[in-house]
Amino acid sequence: MSTNGPLTTGQAAEYCHVSQATIVNWIKDRQLKAYTTPGGHRRIPRAELVSFLQAHGMPVDPALRRTNGRTLLLIGDSPRIETLAQILTKRNGFEICMARSDYEAGAKVTRSEPDTVIIDMESSSDPLGLCRWIGESAEDIRLIVIGNEDQEGTALAAGANAYVAVEGPAGLRERITALLE
Repeated sequence: MSTNGPLTTGQAAEYCHVSQATIVNWIKDRQLKAYTTPGGHRRIPRAELVSFLQAHGMPVDPALRRTNGRTLLLIGDSPRIETLAQILTKRNGFEICMARSDYEAGAKVTRSEPDTVIIDMESSSDPLGLCRWIGESAEDIRLIVIGNEDQEGTALAAGANAYVAVEGPAGLRERITALLE
C-alpha cells in the first residue's frame, strides 16, 4: 500500500481487518470521516483512520501510524541538526526525514511533501535560495530557519515562516517544540 495520501475503502478495510462494506457503513453512520471524489469514490484521510482506530481501541498498523501527524524535513549536516533530529524523534506524531545537502533537500521536498521544513543556516550551502525555492514551489509547507540572531531578517525576507535564533540545545528544543505544536 502507498504510504502517502488518503486511503480507499478497500485499503482502510485491510488495515482494520474488516470488510469493505463495514468501512462504508462506518462512513454512512458518520463514525469514520471520509470525502467523496468527483467520480463518486470514498477516500479516508490517514489521520482520520488512525484517530478512529485509537478511539475504538483497535490496533494501529505501524505503516499507518508513520503518516499520522506531521512529517518534518531537517536540512543540514551540523551537530545542531543531528541534536534536533534526536529531540524530535522522541516525540510522538512526527516522522523525521533528513537531507544533508541542498540537492537532497530539493528531492525530498518534491517526493515526501513534508508539512514542515527546518533549515540550518550554517550547514546549508544556499539556505536563502532554498527558502525562496521552497516558498515558491510548495506554498503549503511551513518553513522554519535556525541560525544566528543577525540572520533573522534575511531568512524571513527569503520566505521563512519562522526564525529561531540558536541559544544552545535547550533553547532550540523549546522554541522548535513551541513552533511545531
